Amino acid sequence: MQGWVKVHSYTRPLDNILKYREWSLGDEVRKVEQGRLHAGGLVAKLSGADERNAALALMGRTVRVERSALPKPKKGEVYWADLMGCVVVSTSGAELGIIAEVQSNGAQDVMVLKSDVERLVPWVVGPIVQSVDLKTRRVIVDWQADW
Repeated sequence: MQGWVKVHSYTRPLDNILKYREWSLGDEVRKVEQGRLHAGGLVAKLSGADERNAALALMGRTVRVERSALPKPKKGEVYWADLMGCVVVSTSGAELGIIAEVQSNGAQDVMVLKSDVERLVPWVVGPIVQSVDLKTRRVIVDWQADW
């Protein structure tokens, strides 16, 4: 598959990233000419990558799409990117840290909080995540600092 690249996508389902027909790769924009699920992963053919060496030059690049191309989140939903830098506070008022990353472990999403220690807090709306206020950049969770 000359000129095709393997893509690691955070979209759900995995191939939703193919809905976006232009990807920013650093300083350049590439059109997505084709893409499909392949061998449990995702591959894509990008404009300008017509042979192996051109595709190899794209390795390790982060794919971004314009925010304006994304659908507006439904009520109660947020984009992970919007959570970065939010302060996470327990229901008892203890500051647990700042969201540095959100990961998926397959069973659920997990917030990686940075403070004096690193904390992993499951992103489970209702039992754990009580509220999200993107204006004040605060997330309230039913979680304790010593868990």
